[in-house]
Amino acid sequence: MLGDFLCDSPVYQEVLEERLEKGIEKGREEGLAKGREEAIQQQRSALFNITLDRFPELVRQVNKAATTVDGPAILLQLIVKISTAQTSEEVKYLLLLLTEEMDGPEN
Repeated sequence: MLGDFLCDSPVYQEVLEERLEKGIEKGREEGLAKGREEAIQQQRSALFNITLDRFPELVRQVNKAATTVDGPAILLQLIVKISTAQTSEEVKYLLLLLTEEMDGPEN
């Protein structure tokens, strides 16, 4: 009986609604983070397969570089650039540029 009274109170309902909204937001954030990580892993896998087909001698270097990238947009650019590269020297140059970009300007 007291429980029914508390559950029906406006304050309890407001607190319950706030908790529900926070739970939904937290779930959304966790879902987005998981989806982003899965997309990054798929892109790294695609990059690995493209490199293995086109430049097998550079698989280790490309994989090492790909693991330092955590942005899907950068990985997508790398996929496109390596899939259209004509020579292994071009790929090495791309990896050098990527490494310099990831390290930032030297002081």
